[in-house]
Amino acid sequence: MGRRKIQNRNRILGFGLTVFLVSMLAGGFFLGACGQGEKAGLRQLTLADEVSRLPDEPGSYEWWNFYAFDSSGDLGLSMIFLSANLWDVGYRDATYAYRENPEAVSRPVPADYFLLQLNITKGGVKIFSTMRNPPGTTAEFSPTEPRGRIGSSTFSGSLDNGLKVFQVRIDAPDLSNLLRLEAEVEFREASPGFTVDGPGLYGRIPGGELHQWEWPLGYPETGGTVKITDRAGAVILDRSFTGGGYADHMWGEGLCGDMLDSWYFGRLDLGDRGALVYVWLTPRSDTVVPYGYVFRIRKGRPAEALEIEEFIGAEADRGIYGLDFFSLITMSLKGGGTVESRFGHPAGEDWPFQVAGPAVISARLPGDIEAAEQPGLGEYLWQPGIDSQEYRLMFSVLPGFPWYP
Repeated sequence: MGRRKIQNRNRILGFGLTVFLVSMLAGGFFLGACGQGEKAGLRQLTLADEVSRLPDEPGSYEWWNFYAFDSSGDLGLSMIFLSANLWDVGYRDATYAYRENPEAVSRPVPADYFLLQLNITKGGVKIFSTMRNPPGTTAEFSPTEPRGRIGSSTFSGSLDNGLKVFQVRIDAPDLSNLLRLEAEVEFREASPGFTVDGPGLYGRIPGGELHQWEWPLGYPETGGTVKITDRAGAVILDRSFTGGGYADHMWGEGLCGDMLDSWYFGRLDLGDRGALVYVWLTPRSDTVVPYGYVFRIRKGRPAEALEIEEFIGAEADRGIYGLDFFSLITMSLKGGGTVESRFGHPAGEDWPFQVAGPAVISARLPGDIEAAEQPGLGEYLWQPGIDSQEYRLMFSVLPGFPWYP
């Protein structure tokens, strides 16, 4: 009941407040980020930063997200190694029960809730997906080396002429063991990895210093092979590719929703000109106003953080499962420049807590970028929605999927 009250309060203070502001401002949601601190400094990352950082505190989470796409944009590979799965309802229930009565309830171990999540798209259509582990799967993540394993799938980082390179190897079945994915993908550093310095991206938020979001490869150049076969051995897809991608490493001590209500996130790939990544955060705290950054990533050069001075959300929308969000967001930057992102239809992922998928992004950075309506990625994620009854019902269906021996 306590969590439900918190969710309702966040719904009122979150989307309800923004709808009120929309009506007051003739269709736009405005929040200023002025006066919240100096321009963010960025710290370049080394391989030592990318070892497992998973805390022992119940509710803690961690993942390495590797996304690659071919140069034509026709093929996309999403490969996420979660050493502790933030989205696991059983894990969250165990965490809440332990918090309420630590003397009587067993302490959940975060590392027991690992998951390999895979999605392959071709021509914008998902052709392979899994979000559960095969029976008997084991996992290991090193606290001293940048490597991890779930089942027969692995990732590892190394240096090549001073540049970080991650090798990701996937050998895994789909959700019901009807298809098999075999992939070998290299992520090579074309721009240095980075994170927000000091207390980190969430440092303004009470408790935010216990959570971290890193980009191990500022701009990765990718290449490799991907093969999908069915149970009879028929080949569904077999090809090699080269292109770009995205990689992040995120972890936190305790549940992310302890300190964060929601985020808008997106990425625009600019090819030889690098990329833009934007993050707009709404804290759980009533004393910290929303804030965010656009990270400008140039090939061969350190990333730069451009603070969002004004955020306008328009075109209030609703996902298939009832999640309210703005499908058009405009971010004005300190020092000049704007980034506009439209997403949500069609949605690559649609959950009670998340709407994500293809976006159309425009960016104007004086003296640098003039990009109009370019294809990119966009996402809205609302933390309390992970504990919604709608998501719990959806999650409960997973064990019911048949597993073909």
